[in-house]
Amino acid sequence: MAINPTHVVMGRNIAASGSLAGEMKVAAISGSTGLTLNQMLIKLDDNATADVAALIGDAASAYNTLGKIEDVIIANDAALRGDAASAYNQLGKIEDIIIALQADVDANELASDNAESTLTSNLGALSGGLDGRLDVLEAGAGSAGSVAKAQADAQAFATAAIADLVDSAPGALNTLNELAAALNDDASFHTTITNMVAANEVHVDRLVSLSGMAKDSAHLGTFTGGTIADNVAIKVALQSLETKVEAVQTDVDGNESDADAAIAANEVHIDNFATLSGVAKDAVNFGSFTGQSIQDNRVLKVALQDLETAIEGNETEENGRLDKAGGFHVENSAGVYKLGWGSGKPRVSFSISGADVTMSVDVE
Repeated sequence: MAINPTHVVMGRNIAASGSLAGEMKVAAISGSTGLTLNQMLIKLDDNATADVAALIGDAASAYNTLGKIEDVIIANDAALRGDAASAYNQLGKIEDIIIALQADVDANELASDNAESTLTSNLGALSGGLDGRLDVLEAGAGSAGSVAKAQADAQAFATAAIADLVDSAPGALNTLNELAAALNDDASFHTTITNMVAANEVHVDRLVSLSGMAKDSAHLGTFTGGTIADNVAIKVALQSLETKVEAVQTDVDGNESDADAAIAANEVHIDNFATLSGVAKDAVNFGSFTGQSIQDNRVLKVALQDLETAIEGNETEENGRLDKAGGFHVENSAGVYKLGWGSGKPRVSFSISGADVTMSVDVE
């Protein structure tokens, strides 16, 4: 309970201080601004009469004066005291307690005021610090400590981290989803690759065997020919072979060119030979003959064989008629032509002298 209330005295608001039992001091009278003390007292008296009437109001005659009220209070003092403890059975005692309480309240209010002042001061300092800090936080991206600067730094860090993670990866492989797709969404990709490597090791061993070299050899060793140098890698060996083959191919191309020229030249000879043969070009035989010596549709060799057989047959027949076996012979010596039939047989001689021919007969 505060002891500094505004009390109503004779219908006017008066600010007062002091104890309930002590003397009340007038601090201010409502509506008294700008009046002298005498004017205030007159005004107070004027107001008092009206206030007394207002105070009595419709009160019963037994309570329309302070004296009557006091008599009622005294008469009822015992009832008012009732069973109150001795420390609280008088208004003075209650007032002392209230005064003590008021002192404690005043002390608490003072402490509260001091605490409030300290708190206000601290809050002011804190508010100033917070305002300064908020100014820093709300500053632009170029100010250290600002939210914008922190966001920019975080963005730059994230961008750099992403760039380091991507590390110039191609566009088709610069996201985790694309990498997962490239790995065929295989959560056990390492195991899959390990198994594939193990399986491919067999193929590697077979390729090594096919190469004719020991596994992990650094070169192909020695060669017996002169085309591939010793101790070279497969590519170098292939390059040597390629160079050699291309050189040979150049020779082949040159030979083909020469052959083409020769064939073109020989084509003329072939045409001439076809003309000479008497049959069409590309004919497969000589067709038919009118005589009996060469049979029809013979190739050259068979036709020649037919002629050879016929001629030799005729020669045998002729030799038989000429008796070559018996010594028939023909001679030509120094312009004298002789026909003889052997020793002891006639011999005819012909000699030519200009337009004259002389014939003689003798026995060999």
